Formats: sequence, C-alpha cells, structure tokens
Amino acid sequence: MLIIVAMQIIGLYFARELETTLKANFTNSVVDRMNLVEFSVREELIKDRSPDDPTIEQSLRAVLSGFNSEDINEIRVIDSKYRIRATSVLDNQSLVGQRSMEDSVRRSISSESISDMINLDMGKRVMVRVTPIMNNKEVVGALYVTANIEKVFKQIDEINQILAGGVAVSLTITIIVGIFIAQTFTRPISDMRRQAQAMAQGNFSRKVHVYGNDEMGQLAIAFNHLTNQLQESQSTTESEQRKLASVLENMTDGVISTDRKGRVSLINDSALLMLRMTRDLVLNRPIATILGLEQDYTFEDLIQMKDSIALDFSTEKTPYILRQHFQ
Repeated sequence: MLIIVAMQIIGLYFARELETTLKANFTNSVVDRMNLVEFSVREELIKDRSPDDPTIEQSLRAVLSGFNSEDINEIRVIDSKYRIRATSVLDNQSLVGQRSMEDSVRRSISSESISDMINLDMGKRVMVRVTPIMNNKEVVGALYVTANIEKVFKQIDEINQILAGGVAVSLTITIIVGIFIAQTFTRPISDMRRQAQAMAQGNFSRKVHVYGNDEMGQLAIAFNHLTNQLQESQSTTESEQRKLASVLENMTDGVISTDRKGRVSLINDSALLMLRMTRDLVLNRPIATILGLEQDYTFEDLIQMKDSIALDFSTEKTPYILRQHFQ
C-alpha cells in the first residue's frame, strides 16, 4: 500500500513538473521569436516617413511576411491607440485599420506590462501573449501573438499515458513480488501455527518444514528444537508419574497429592478406601472439602500445619477415626 501511494505521489509530482517545464520551454521559444520581430516593428512604428516611402501598413506587412513559424498562429501589430496596423494572417487583412477589441491588448498598453494567458479556440488551447513595444520609456504599440500550445498538452498527455503504463506494469510486478515474498513468510508461520495446535493436543510428532537458512528458517529450526525438548520433558514426566503411581498403589497408607490451588490431583486406592469415596468424586476437588475441614481450615493453613489432625468419620454403629499428616 505504501508503495502504491509513493508511486502515485511521484507520478503526480513528475506530471506537474513536466507540464511546467514544457509550458515554460514553449513560452520561452515564442518570446525569443517575438523579440526578433519586435525590433523591426519598433523601427517601423517610430520611423519618420516621407510621401515617397511605403505606408506603415505596407512596411509592417513586409516585416511580418518574412516571419514563418509552425508554433505561432498569428502576429498582430497594434499602435498605441489600439488600432491594428498589420497581421501575419492573409485571411485577417480586413482587420487592418480597425480598433482592437481585445481586453488583453488594452490592459497591456495601458499598464505597460506583458499579458499572458491560455484561451480555448474551437476546442483547442491557444496561448495569447501581448507585449508592449517601448521606445524611450514610451509605449508606441504592442505585439499580439497567438501560439498553438495544444501540441504541448498533447505531448504531456502522451507522456502521462506512458508514465501510467509504466506505473501499472511496476505495480503488477510489485504485487507479484510482494505475494511471493509474503508467502515465504506466511508459509513457515502457518506451519508453526499448525504445529502449536498439535502440541496443545499432545502431539509432538509433527515438525515444521525449514524452507531456508534465513531468519524464518532459523525460527523454524528453533521451533523444532523446542518441540523435541517438550517431547522429551513430557516423556520424562509421564515416566515419573507412572513410577509414582506404581509406588502409591503398593502403599498401605493413604496418600493424596494436590496442585498449588489445593485441588486433588492424585490419590491412591488406600486413601479412597479409607475415605469411602470413588476417584471421580475426589479428583479436582479441594482437599479441605474432601476431608471435611473447609469450615475450620484453609488450604494455606493445612500446608503450614506441622501436627497431624484426627479425622472423625465415625457413625452411630461404627467408630472410624483417621489421622492426617500434611507435608
């Protein structure tokens, strides 16, 4: 998930920087060519003309006719009174002599600043740039230029599509590699989980498969070693319990063993016979209850008791007294 988010952030940053760079390069290219035209146009606008000289419109038309560019759609020369003096497009020659109604032209001439914007023309993006023509800190006119910036955005879209395809391929490869890596971790963990469940049921014969010599492999080896140790400990405990049970069964004295909470965990036949109870009624019950001492003693009292206690199980017909020692 973090990889996907990181790739999206990188992709967005790359797309934004790419758009900014391409637009800046396109604008700089247009500006460089406008500067070449601006010098000639300025000279024609400030030139003193005699009756024999060509008109300003003819001179400007000659200047613009010698300028060709695939990126620039049209160049208009506008004087300081907002009147169109020349245009580079033959079909727009009827505009020569008319006043320009473009707000950007009026704003650029009045504020003596460059106006730069992107407009939509028949569904295509067009950059409109208006540059005031200065002579001795006085505005003598303006250059109105429209440039086809749509191809820049097409390049951006194409690069974004390539980037999106690369991101999709990278994500696919990342997901496949991630699944493979995840399996290398989840498989040993699943084996150890199943082994732990089997151990909880007393089955120590299963072993965890060791898939490698990495950290997970070392953990599997340690888990198998733990299983062997537990199996040996259980075998030893069971053997000792059998020995103890054999000793207790052959004793004539009654013996009762409890756990830490005072519940009966082991009792021999002699004790059952003396207490006149069955094994099912005695096991896992508090020893104080079995001996009828719960009203007088707690299990902690019995543990600390050093003297023996006489247990009276007599009936009206038969006297029956037992002596109990606690160790």
